[in-house]
Amino acid sequence: MGRMQNRGGGGPGGGGGRGGNDRNRRRPDQVEEAPSEFEEAVIYINRVAKVVKGGRKFNFTALVAVGDKKNRVGLGYGKASEVVDAIKKAVDDGKRKMITVSKNGTTIPYEITTHVCASTITMRPAKKGHGIIAGGPARAILHLAGYEDISAKFFGSSRPINCARVTFTALQRMATPEYIKRLRSGEKLDAAGRFVSDTRRQTAEAAIEQFSAEQAAVEAGGEVAEAPAAAEE
Repeated sequence: MGRMQNRGGGGPGGGGGRGGNDRNRRRPDQVEEAPSEFEEAVIYINRVAKVVKGGRKFNFTALVAVGDKKNRVGLGYGKASEVVDAIKKAVDDGKRKMITVSKNGTTIPYEITTHVCASTITMRPAKKGHGIIAGGPARAILHLAGYEDISAKFFGSSRPINCARVTFTALQRMATPEYIKRLRSGEKLDAAGRFVSDTRRQTAEAAIEQFSAEQAAVEAGGEVAEAPAAAEE
């Protein structure tokens, strides 16, 4: 019998030789990512088909809600040939479209009714301990936005994508109690929807900051110019 050759290399587990330690090495695509402050919830996944010359081409669309369970939430839409890629695109889109919601403790500040496409939603504030009483899409969005006590009801179309969009639009249109108080006090808005007093204050602060920077530059230049004169004396 011929001698048996150990092709795995020396050392226990056959770690030697070419590529012996590759299994212990971490590939670039396996690097652990830092935990994100946002959480996501997949609301709807749909498969769509496109007729091309060679037949049908299938893609997947995903609707995902992203939020920090405090006061920020976003709704994203993604499309790709794989479900995982579609969800990833939807998460990135939701993070780009993040909004800050208005809250009164654990609920909304007032009742609101919003209509988008063929869906209508009515959201009402509730007492502490009531919980979130809402349908699937609205429940996920409200939970990620940080609400704990709220009631919501849909009218019209019950498609998940329409219900999710009308819920997000309602939260986007909801104003804070301070904003409503300023409107009732008679403060004016400009063409961009901002308070005129805030715009004037920001302009004045910017002018004061620029003037202070110019004065500091002049004083610094004056000290540098006086230094040679003192040396000559």
